[in-house]
Parts: sequence; C-alpha cells; structure tokens
Amino acid sequence: MQIETRQSIVLTAGIGITAVLSMVYSVYVGRRLGVEQYADFTTAVALATLCCTALGPINGTVARFTAEYSTRGELGRVLTLSREVWRRVSRYGLLGWIVALPILYPLTRMMGFQSVLVALAAFGIIYLNLLLSVPRGVLRGLQRYGKYNTNIMLEAAARLAAGVALVESLRQAWAGIAAYVLALILVLVVSHWQLRSVWRGHQPERVDGGAIRRFTLPLFLFTATAAGFQNGDMLFAKYFLADAQAGLYGAASMLVRVLGVLAMPFNTLMLPLMAIKQTEGRAFVGPFLRVCAYFMLLASVPLAACVLWSDWILVRVYGQAFAGAAPLLAWLAGARLIGYLSDLTALACVSTHRFDILYVYLPGLAVQVLALCVWHQSPRVIVTVVFATQLLTAAAMLSVLLARPPGRAQSS
Repeated sequence: MQIETRQSIVLTAGIGITAVLSMVYSVYVGRRLGVEQYADFTTAVALATLCCTALGPINGTVARFTAEYSTRGELGRVLTLSREVWRRVSRYGLLGWIVALPILYPLTRMMGFQSVLVALAAFGIIYLNLLLSVPRGVLRGLQRYGKYNTNIMLEAAARLAAGVALVESLRQAWAGIAAYVLALILVLVVSHWQLRSVWRGHQPERVDGGAIRRFTLPLFLFTATAAGFQNGDMLFAKYFLADAQAGLYGAASMLVRVLGVLAMPFNTLMLPLMAIKQTEGRAFVGPFLRVCAYFMLLASVPLAACVLWSDWILVRVYGQAFAGAAPLLAWLAGARLIGYLSDLTALACVSTHRFDILYVYLPGLAVQVLALCVWHQSPRVIVTVVFATQLLTAAAMLSVLLARPPGRAQSS
C-alpha cells in the first residue's frame, strides 16, 4: 500500500469523526437559536475560520520543516523550531489581540451582530488557534497522525459538550461561539502533553532561520488566499443581505463544510508528504494526483446528496424555517469542492518551494472579491459568482502545475 494511501485512511477516519461531532454541534445551534441568531453564529465562525486559515502558515511552516528535519533524523532541530515559533506566536499573537480590541464595537455594528460578545469570542478563537497551530504542526510534520487525530477529535467533543451546556442555558449566539474557546483551551494543554515523548533524549540544535522566513511569506499568501476563497462569501452575505437571507446562506454554508472537513486529511497530508518526496528526490505528480483523487472520491458522496436531496436535507437537519436554502446547497457544495482542489494544488507547490502558483491563485481571489462587490443582490447571485470564479481559478492552477512540476529540493 502506498504511504499516502495508508496515511489518507488514518487521517480520514479521525477527521471523519471530528466532522460528525462538528456538524452535530452546528446543526444543534441552528435548531436552538433560529434563523437570525444563526446568522450571527455562522458569520462569527466564518470570520474566525478566515483569520485562522490566513494564519495557517504557522502550522504549515512548522509541519514543513519538521518533516524535513525528521527525515534527516534531526529531532533536536525540531525541538528548537517548536520552542522558538511558540515563543514568537504567543508574544506577537497576544499583542495583535490587544491591538484589535478597539475594533470590537465597529465590527459588531458593521456585521450586525446582536452582541459585542460574538466578536469577542471570535477573537478568542483566533488567538487560541494560533497557539495550537505550533504543536499540531509538529504532529503533522512527524506524521504522528494517531496523536493528531486524538487532538482534533478531543476538540470537537469538548466543543459539543460545552456548547450544549452554554446554549441551553443562555440561548445566545455568543454562547455557541464561547464553546469553541473553552474547547481550544483544553486541547492546548493536551497538545503539550502529547509532545513530551517526542523531545525525550534530544537537545536543541541550531536551525536556519533565514530558510524558514523565506518559506513563511509565500505560505502566508497561500493561506490568506485560501481563507478568502473559503469564507469570504459568508461575510459578503452577512453584510449585504437581510438577516433572514444571510441565515439561510449560513445554513447552506455550514452544511457544505463537511467537504472542508473531508479535505482536511488531504491538506494535512499534502504538505509533509510533498516536502519529503522532494527532499528524497522522488516522483511528485503521481502522489499528488492520487491524493486529489482520494479526496474527490470521498467528497462525491456528500456532493451527490446535496444535488439530489437538498430540500430533504435542509428540512431534516435544520427544520422547515431553513427550507429556502435548498436551491443554494448543490451549487455551494460544487464551489467548495473546486476550491479545496485549488487549495491542494497550491499547497503541493508551496510545500516544495514552487511559489509561482500564487501568480494564479491570488488574482483568482481578487476577481472573486471584485465580482461580489458588484453582484451580491441575492443568495443565488452570490453562490453563482463563487462557483464561476473558483472553477476558472482551479482550472488555471492545475494547468500551471502539470505543465511544470516542482523539482528536487535544495538543502536548507
């Protein structure tokens, strides 16, 4: 069995359980809070996810260089990398959080949140995810996917437990977001305990900070672009549409997040896998296409369900009040599937220092943003714009990649 096949199976199992727990929680919140408050909840989740994805280079950089160092047996360098990145992330992340506090009230008014606590809880999610990205990046780079699965499943389970207690007691959107914060605090403690055995018997070794910085900037551009593609449309919907329409768009958006969860194991796998293939001078295109094929095969089941039974799914999951979201579901699912394939393509290139793919990816997002600034009159118009722009971007990126695959890595 190919290594990427075995690892895909392991990650898919863990992330599949996480997906079920996450979806149960999202649906529960929607049913308990109603359409208008659910618009606040889904927008806050989209905002936090957008920022967390944009800050993904922390995780990706740690994973990329951990994979390279561990392949060469240099775990002391992994230890140094983890400690130094953690110090900087905790320090600068806290500073950024404090600097961002003055925009809480303007953001609350702009997005139409019913309470400033919604935005405050979203800020908490962003900072804690930033901290958590370091230990999770180490687990990815070491390919300790059993521990990685435990980590993410624990977060989803803790969020569900805390969320049910908070939402039942308070019946407010901010309470649903606060559950994310509590779960992340718990998982941060567990993450550091998981890594103790990795460092045992190893002393810190010097790392090449210049090589890490040269890799991080393009990765920031990649993740910021991915964040915009995956979550920007929900922010446009909340800003331009009435609360009831935004709530329907949010319900469809939350349901198709199952595709994002299915993409997670392949995104998690792609970066260290391609980095190792390049470090060893082995074939690139075959493993890349196999990983994409596995994702498409897995995603075909929920995609078909969204096409064939959208009305039934919306009513059964959220209730009759959300039935108006049914026409959006299939198109939004197709757009997300195409977008995640673009992510895999860009990630495979960036992980092997092939940064020219960003010359296609970044303009693709710019086109989508400009199009949404012009065409946003209804949920159907927004989803049509998203589908069209992501299809064109994915086709262009895949063509560029296959025309000139990445070469062998240089020693860092």
